[in-house]
Amino acid sequence: MLAMLLITSACSEKSVDKGNMIDSTTVVQPTATNNDMSFPIAIVDPQDLEDLHYSKDMRNISAMDLVKDMKIGWNLGNTLDSFGGETRWGNPTTTKEMIDEIKNAGFQSVRIPITWDDNIGNEPDYIINAGYLDRAEEIVQYVLSNDMYAIINIHHHYGWEAVNVENKAAATDQLKKMWQQIAEHFKEYGDFLIFEAMNEPRNGDDWNGNAEAYEIVNGYNAAALETIRATGGNNEQRLVMLPTYAASANYDALVAFTIPDDKNIAISIHSYSPFEFSMEITRESEREWGSDQDKKSTSNLFELLETMFLSKGTPVVLGEFASTNKENLDARVTHASYFVKSAKQKGIPTFWWDNGYSDAFGTDAMALFNRRTLTWIYPEIMEAMVNVYNGKDPAFDEVSDSDSTILFEGEKSSNGEWGQAVTLSPRIDFMPYDLSKDIIIAVEYEGVNVPELILQSWSGGEPWAKVAPAEEVDRIAYFKFDDMALAYKDETFSNLNALLIGDTGAALKVFKVYFVN
Repeated sequence: MLAMLLITSACSEKSVDKGNMIDSTTVVQPTATNNDMSFPIAIVDPQDLEDLHYSKDMRNISAMDLVKDMKIGWNLGNTLDSFGGETRWGNPTTTKEMIDEIKNAGFQSVRIPITWDDNIGNEPDYIINAGYLDRAEEIVQYVLSNDMYAIINIHHHYGWEAVNVENKAAATDQLKKMWQQIAEHFKEYGDFLIFEAMNEPRNGDDWNGNAEAYEIVNGYNAAALETIRATGGNNEQRLVMLPTYAASANYDALVAFTIPDDKNIAISIHSYSPFEFSMEITRESEREWGSDQDKKSTSNLFELLETMFLSKGTPVVLGEFASTNKENLDARVTHASYFVKSAKQKGIPTFWWDNGYSDAFGTDAMALFNRRTLTWIYPEIMEAMVNVYNGKDPAFDEVSDSDSTILFEGEKSSNGEWGQAVTLSPRIDFMPYDLSKDIIIAVEYEGVNVPELILQSWSGGEPWAKVAPAEEVDRIAYFKFDDMALAYKDETFSNLNALLIGDTGAALKVFKVYFVN
């Protein structure tokens, strides 16, 4: 028999404004048995949608121009993408007033991550609950009625999308059947609505992937794109965002990406870099941002995206970036403004990941907007980003120059039998072609022993090539190109994944790493 169910929405320990989060009880009437996996959506306050107006036109503009027009965006994170319902992860029911305030602040686009798995039936049809489609459509209309771009996608999942050979056929089948329904439902909307095929497709917790996994993601993208186009209507020309493996901006994932023969696609990339600043939440993790190394890493990221895609006429959307709150507001403002300005100069729109959590040192404490009070928790970050794109702040007219010879400057330590003090990533901290025959890497340090340099690869090169300095003068160790090439057995360093600096058996402090010609 079917029974009435009481659902209590409790306050999350990580949510903002805990005092305002009063437990609510909603009565939900099941629409089917558990056997066919059909779940009703949570009942929400009805919104007045009759007066909402938005264009259903396709403007026949290029994908590059459309993407450039998206400008600065905001993620409605941890909402429709929550397992268990829209409010299950601590955020309130989304209202039009929330989206109105996002628009009023100066944002031009909203990404609406959507998890469908709690609202689909079993194989072979994977029928999506009609009520859930309607709820997603309501939020899309909130965005479109503000003359903003809306992005909808397939976000979190319960494992069916895993990127591996054993799962490939079943995942492709389910992906196609889900996109057929989603695309059909939304096909009459104009080109302010954008589809994103997947969020961060990967194999479990493997964020790096390999050649086989990259090809599987290419196959998933092709299947989703073909399915969307086949639904006809405006979907024949709609912009579709396609992710790399894990939506990664790592060189290997970018190189392996197959650009479809389709003029209305964009590459979907996420970036939480540098990781120690943007994501780590211990009080010992990096809390400052703005060094020459930081700026160089950011510049290298966007230069790489230009080389790989923009120069070939394929636009890029940076669908997620942010920094977690570690009571370091000034650094977060500097990071956000520099990142957004670097993207704007390349015509790449950026979307801040706002998940509703802001407590300092909490997991992914990245919220900027209080959805309950409709106020900005960190207006300084919001204004820095918006002002960059809207040209209101002359301080951000140009991305400042950085010293391209400096790879690291600050203080980092290692302890233990062998621990790296500094980790540098090719194509982020430096480009492989920087390692030319005339180059020397200098390391300023303090320690009992001189540091060692390790060239590491997990993409086909030497897995662990150790290099001793050719010379040491006044606590500066010098590593020569010839020694590095001999140890790595490759003068091009084409498969190099990391360059590490550390010591064996003693503590080491590194203050600066730089190129010497």
